[in-house]
Amino acid sequence: MSSKKEEFLKLKTFEEFDKRRDEFDDMEWDAELSEHFHTLLLQDANDYDEDGLIIEAFTPKREEN
Repeated sequence: MSSKKEEFLKLKTFEEFDKRRDEFDDMEWDAELSEHFHTLLLQDANDYDEDGLIIEAFTPKREEN
């Protein structure tokens, strides 16, 4: 049986994490987990500047006319 940490590190997208977030509520966070979580978040970001900072994290929905 895998530990919670191993299961968390297997996640490939933030969407996967979001569906399973309750499983990780009481997990002890360390630097490795924080880095992986940051990676999951950045995968959903749209644009980065030259320093790797997020310019726009979410694109607003366009209203259909």
